[in-house]
Amino acid sequence: MQNAVQNGNEAVTASERKALGSSKLPPPPTRIIALGDKLPPPRRPTTPPSSEEESGEEDEPTKVPVVDLMPDTSTSSRRPPLLRFRDGFMDPHIHVHPHNGCVALSGSHIVVASSHHMKIYDVAISEAPVFTLETKEMGVKESKITCMEFRPTMSKAERGYILWIGTKEGHIYELDIRTNHVRASKYAALLHPITNIFRYGRSMVVLDETGKALIYSPDPANQEDISLLTTIPRVTRTTEKQDFVKLLDGKLWTAARLERQGSVPSQKLPVIRIFDVFNPANTGRSLLPSEHVGPVTSATVIPSHPGLVYMGHEEGYISIWQLETDDGHPLCVEVTKVSTSDILSLEGVNDRLWAGSRNGMISAYDVSQKPWLVTNCWNAHPGLPVMKLMINHFAIVNTERLCVASIGRDEQLKLWDGLLGSDWVGRYPLPFM
Repeated sequence: MQNAVQNGNEAVTASERKALGSSKLPPPPTRIIALGDKLPPPRRPTTPPSSEEESGEEDEPTKVPVVDLMPDTSTSSRRPPLLRFRDGFMDPHIHVHPHNGCVALSGSHIVVASSHHMKIYDVAISEAPVFTLETKEMGVKESKITCMEFRPTMSKAERGYILWIGTKEGHIYELDIRTNHVRASKYAALLHPITNIFRYGRSMVVLDETGKALIYSPDPANQEDISLLTTIPRVTRTTEKQDFVKLLDGKLWTAARLERQGSVPSQKLPVIRIFDVFNPANTGRSLLPSEHVGPVTSATVIPSHPGLVYMGHEEGYISIWQLETDDGHPLCVEVTKVSTSDILSLEGVNDRLWAGSRNGMISAYDVSQKPWLVTNCWNAHPGLPVMKLMINHFAIVNTERLCVASIGRDEQLKLWDGLLGSDWVGRYPLPFM
């Protein structure tokens, strides 16, 4: 009897094991967690949606995946649009310091400064500097150059040749790049390092790292140019944090890299502050993009779309801002992802939006259609970030060429044809005559 009961228990146990072993449920996952590591979130079983949820999802519009909104690259040209001011010669090799180098462009002239040194090139003549200048020759020893911009002039003969130079010590110099002659000096114009000099119309805006700005504007009662020595600037205050600053549409656009605001941590938005520096009654305005984007790196206006500002961000985003609004303040109307690489530089060239990426590529976008069309994309600075894009506005008048310069982390300045002429010639060859 005892043997029968034991045999029966073994049979039950065997049947239970058989039933348990025949279950279709997968074995529990094994987790290997080291001592002191944070526990992962619990896995919750996925439940099939109810009939109400299914009907609700059918009523909602279908969301377009982000990949479908990326610009169309199927017909883009990979040919670099090289620009040479001397036919038959190689591209000039112009070195720009990666950290404290600054550049100013005027026709075939390129001015490159770094710390105490300045070199003036005329690439239509030679790739060797025409002039070299030390800041001690300007009257102050050990002065460091931080920014440069050409001053507007009424005289066509001087247009694009009179350069304003800002320094770390707060000095401003006026230099004639044709003769390498310092025409005027204003020492301690600002008490802190000058970070930016902007030209707008017939005015100049000088900004230091504390947010103090000097606005030099001509007297409306006469047609004389502004003077570094006699024109009394108007003083205004902006934000102290200036990781990004640019003058667009007569307004100063600023943004800080670490200052971000959002409802949840995963949707932080960069705070953008706009100051109407030419309106003394304006105190500035803080704005936010409409969707998640990375920190602000650049901004520009496309000449064919003057009512919009295009702002570049890390993480490959570009935000679009409408200037004419009901309340008079710019409004973010669209955010688009154009690249898997960070957008570090932007410039509106003719009817295209040029963007420089962290991976060394420059892309030209046709923004008149949706999705955007990539007309050109080339490896400008192989594998290294495109830190800055600049339009040589004076080259249009002086040399009849639309010149765009790029500065990369490879410490090289390169020149490109803003009209993408070689691509047009290759695509539409001239008929046989």
